[in-house]
Amino acid sequence: YYLDFFKVIGLFCVCLAHISTIPTGLRIIRSFDVPFLMFVSAGLFSFTSSNVSYFSYLWKRFKRLVIPAWIYLFFLTVLFWITKKIDWIQMLQSFLFMKGAAYGNTWIVLLYFVIALVVPFVMKIKWNFFSVCLVFIIQILFELLCINTNLYSIKILEYTLFYIIPYGCVSFFGIYSLKTRRRNLLILSVVYCFITLFFLVLNNYSSDRFISWLDFNQPARLFYVSYSLAVTFLMFFLFRNKVNKLFNNKIVAFISSHSLWIYFWHYLFIMLASKITTFWLLEYLIVMSVSIFVVYGQTVVMDFLERKNTKLKSILIYFRG
Repeated sequence: YYLDFFKVIGLFCVCLAHISTIPTGLRIIRSFDVPFLMFVSAGLFSFTSSNVSYFSYLWKRFKRLVIPAWIYLFFLTVLFWITKKIDWIQMLQSFLFMKGAAYGNTWIVLLYFVIALVVPFVMKIKWNFFSVCLVFIIQILFELLCINTNLYSIKILEYTLFYIIPYGCVSFFGIYSLKTRRRNLLILSVVYCFITLFFLVLNNYSSDRFISWLDFNQPARLFYVSYSLAVTFLMFFLFRNKVNKLFNNKIVAFISSHSLWIYFWHYLFIMLASKITTFWLLEYLIVMSVSIFVVYGQTVVMDFLERKNTKLKSILIYFRG
């Protein structure tokens, strides 16, 4: 249950980032969200990849992530085509899950899927002092790669290598955080906290503006990942054994199991809520509450259709994620 709770926290933080009027300080603080979600999801993926073939696992992830996203984007295509506000190039980029595409913010679906590809291989790495040191070395080498090359500008590498390396390291920690001792979580939190402070001082020592870890999120550089992991390990240390008692309820379970469609709908409702109010907190509450309510209604309809015709189950499953 604590993974469900953490997944909900990550979802809410990601959606908060899309509220354009949130205070700058809050935007920076909540920016641990994407690595945090990959950390939690790696733990969840490790359960679903067990005792099944690699290709069966991938097909399951494809149906769980990619097909619902394409269904959602098809709906958006029809909607914006009817309203005559569609940019076909931007829509195509959304279907390809490219960053910066104007519709749906679906790039995170590709990130989820890429991480799902590597989780079965990451699981083969044993958790010990040497493997943790290896991850540190990989993170440092990746940082040097980002500093000394321009490979990130090559699109195929942007969506493969520059996803797999930083978030693959995050997924390694996500898988083994479920098993390791609590003290190890605290130690890793402190280590990444010091790395964050090091980069904070380094980047702001002679700068005339404040430079935060959020300035290093694309690609996911060590400054950005370190902050996220410091927060993530601290949250797991503090709440891993307590959340089961406090948040074992149907609401958390529902939001977690339907997080994908809540994420999809929140994009559409942000555009509507921004016309109602400019106060960021009210806009955010409207967006999230309406998104959750719509997804609840969606599941009620799916349940009804499935009871009427059980043969529809294989199709309706795409609307439940």
